[in-house]
Amino acid sequence: AYNRVTGRIIAAQAGWCAGMGHTDPCMSISAAISQAERLQHDLWVLYIDLATFFPRVRRDIVYASELLAGLPPSVLEMVALIYGEHSDHEAAVKCRYESAGGLGDAFENWMGCLMGCVLSPDRCKILLNSILAAINLVARGVTLFGASAADRHRTWDRIAQAAFADDWCGVFETVGDLRAAWELWASWELITGSKLGVKNLLRTAVRGVRWLDGRAHELADPQLELNGGGTVPFMGATEYYKHLGTWKNLKGEWEVAWSHPKHGLKKKFMAAVARCKSMRKPSRDALVVVGNALLGGLGGAYLQTMYISRKQADTIESAYLRVF
Repeated sequence: AYNRVTGRIIAAQAGWCAGMGHTDPCMSISAAISQAERLQHDLWVLYIDLATFFPRVRRDIVYASELLAGLPPSVLEMVALIYGEHSDHEAAVKCRYESAGGLGDAFENWMGCLMGCVLSPDRCKILLNSILAAINLVARGVTLFGASAADRHRTWDRIAQAAFADDWCGVFETVGDLRAAWELWASWELITGSKLGVKNLLRTAVRGVRWLDGRAHELADPQLELNGGGTVPFMGATEYYKHLGTWKNLKGEWEVAWSHPKHGLKKKFMAAVARCKSMRKPSRDALVVVGNALLGGLGGAYLQTMYISRKQADTIESAYLRVF
């Protein structure tokens, strides 16, 4: 029954969907950033990351979102018998903490979606679909590359958001769109029992850039208010944000994504070369197979959404050829 409603999920969601990966939303956001520089228009980017998403959500709200998605009540009643209702503590499923000291005593888990349960991703995907649908109704986002005001289908050729599971990113040309999307997220956080993660500018954050005469100028902090007090962290246009494993800034620069001492792509490639070097007396064919799998896999995953120079590529090739 849950598989049959997958087609009703907003296309911006790439997480928990067959045939989709983290590079799909990355490519959309990278295109929007590159386009802003090319067409010289303002760009606002809002990153949302939900902290401990599965365990926090309210089951009654999940139930309501599933009902609105078209799931039969009989199916939802069966799920309620497995999980227990949000307000029914005594009938809730029993869980135990596992630690180095062994299993703890059983306790009633009456909230959230169970970690590790094969049904939880589908349930949370349907819940997240509610906020994606709401944002589509209030924010126009960014016109796709090459779509001008004279295009006949200009109202369709826009992107406002891209999501991979509970990692969400919105792109907007106006601060009005940005605020409209943020107000929905702030309300949705309270209604669903979720919590927005705000830690060291690596989770929920906002940034903006204005392109004039080929140069990037930072926009002022929009002061988006958090429910718990304070405002969403504001990042400069030249600062890097790690979005779905790739470091990005609003100037379309990739230097940190390549050279970051801990998470840079160069370090990942060199680690793959080191694995090849650690093989014990491999044949040439075996070394080629392992090299293609490790280096080719990294290249396929990361180079869809970032650029490296010929000189940088030669650095990796030379290191591998020395092993070969």
